[in-house]
Amino acid sequence: MAARGLVYLAGQLVSEREALGPDASPRSSRRPLEEALTALRKGALLLKHGRHGKPKVHYFRVTACDTLLRWRSASGSLKQVKLRSVNEVAAGQATDVFRRHPLHEPARSFSLLYTDEDGSSRTLDLTCADEQQFELWYGGLAALVRYLRSLGAPVAGAAAAAGAAPAPAAPSGGSKAGGLPLEMTRWLQESRMLQRQPSAAGSSAGDRIPCDLLAWGAAQRAPVTASVRSSTGALEDCWQHRSAPGLAPGGGFLDASVAAVGRKHAAVVTATGALYTWGEGRAGKLGLGHDQDQPQPQRVRHGLDGQCVVAVACGDDCTAAVTDIGALFMWGRLHMDSRPQLVPLHVRGDLTGQRVVQVSCGPFHCAAVSADGRLFTWGEGFGAKLGHGDQGSRSHPALVQALAGCQVLEVACGVWHTAAIVVEPEGSPLPPQLQQSPLKADSPAVFAMPPPSGTGDVVGALPGLPPASPAHRGAAHTRNNSTSSALSEV
Repeated sequence: MAARGLVYLAGQLVSEREALGPDASPRSSRRPLEEALTALRKGALLLKHGRHGKPKVHYFRVTACDTLLRWRSASGSLKQVKLRSVNEVAAGQATDVFRRHPLHEPARSFSLLYTDEDGSSRTLDLTCADEQQFELWYGGLAALVRYLRSLGAPVAGAAAAAGAAPAPAAPSGGSKAGGLPLEMTRWLQESRMLQRQPSAAGSSAGDRIPCDLLAWGAAQRAPVTASVRSSTGALEDCWQHRSAPGLAPGGGFLDASVAAVGRKHAAVVTATGALYTWGEGRAGKLGLGHDQDQPQPQRVRHGLDGQCVVAVACGDDCTAAVTDIGALFMWGRLHMDSRPQLVPLHVRGDLTGQRVVQVSCGPFHCAAVSADGRLFTWGEGFGAKLGHGDQGSRSHPALVQALAGCQVLEVACGVWHTAAIVVEPEGSPLPPQLQQSPLKADSPAVFAMPPPSGTGDVVGALPGLPPASPAHRGAAHTRNNSTSSALSEV
């Protein structure tokens, strides 16, 4: 399937190829267009070169449904350039304004050549702080200006300037809109775009307000060895260490919609269904085709090109994603003795033909809920956490027969347990075996079993159950019985 990048542009949901135009390739830039547009909407500090005086730093932001570039002058007055009036976005320092105060690094500068309201030709000359900011702002503004000019008469921009939300693009032919399936277009518009209400001062009703991803906490530091290398080859621990909420890596160019955190890696889904991962790359759990660490979010393309991700879950060494059509993809490693999967792989087993709506990952097992309310589990079965009536492991998703008569709404996987929210069958109570709580006061107590010979671990066990499996005895995967979250750290 061909790549199908989606972007919100001037109040409409369009394909990235349509936004870039017939003469441009979506692969011509190192960054997806969605990242650039998000950076423009969130705004940034840029150095403005004026006709009088020395360059000054101002806060610039694209607003009014992607039709205006606004900033405040040194006197505090609000200034703006209508992007429909821009004739060219030129890289470098070729204008008269730049010649008065040239910089040593012209590669970070660009100019907007536009026609003012009185018909005179003007330039807005800007310099970015670094190459990444230049790539986002220059590429994003060039694509935005090109697209607005291709629309001809103002439609979405005029509606935004008047304070009204622009109408979504009308589908042509009744089956597709902008080259996208009509079902996907409606789903994205209703569940993401229309739910966001502008809250910033000066924002119009048609503005998209990008969401920020905040993160905090600290993983316990482990000794850095030669096997722990970042994408640059340096020995380092790239996971964050923060005691208070703060902007997560990539927060300046990602419009976050769904997020998940694993043992030492994280994943975020953007508003248009793109998936990004970063952190520890052990066992290929980032899905980037290798096992190197990544300090910054990287877009997962292998196996997900042409897919719109709507949900994501992270385990210790694995990641799972659900697409808008209910397909489940997984990568990484679920068992210590299994081979790492470096790129997303379509999960089948008993899920073949099923539409998945939710997935949860624990350190050693996973669970998924289908659209018709059935529960499937797989992975390591120690402690009977898969719910199949035994402690056997499953390499592929298997239906939990004990819940066959119930409608499962949601599932959560911990270290030793699995929990599910179910709806009782109409007119009949839950089966007797489902009414017995494992947490009653007279339940057998958990006690410490002596460690196997040759090991120094003490692993909790229940009477009548075998000792802990080898996967739980590794130094990197020791767990305490009181732990109930896949986010626990060694």
